[in-house]
Amino acid sequence: MLNLSDTAPAHGHFEIIALENGKEVYRSPVIPNRILDAGLSLIPQHHAGNNSNALEITSLEIGDGDTAVDGSDTALDNMVLDGVLPSKVTPSDASIVIEFFIVDAELADGTYEELGLRAGATLYTRALFTTPYTKVAGRDTIIRYTLSYSAA
Repeated sequence: MLNLSDTAPAHGHFEIIALENGKEVYRSPVIPNRILDAGLSLIPQHHAGNNSNALEITSLEIGDGDTAVDGSDTALDNMVLDGVLPSKVTPSDASIVIEFFIVDAELADGTYEELGLRAGATLYTRALFTTPYTKVAGRDTIIRYTLSYSAA
């Protein structure tokens, strides 16, 4: 059986930036992630005129689960915060950068290990952090996600 993620040269990566009083105090390494089969399947559906499910990335989720990512995932392992809307979207020819700004009060202090992006109701991508992110009081969080496509 053909796996969509084997044939579509699409990938994403993200980084986490923590701010205190508007100043950067932490930046994660760039972390690659997997675009899920359900996310990739939205593309041919839209080409066929079926746009009943969103293709636009509409929200971010963050959690503290650590189960390995699988192409068939439909949810985070243990979601803690969902419905985070994009605060900035910058498209280019072959990629898009989406930033999510989470104010201190929205995200409970704790250690986080996974994130997901949704296109409407569809979990488009899921990733595990290479280093867990520990959110502490007084920190706002920016998650900057880059989604890229290529013909190679």
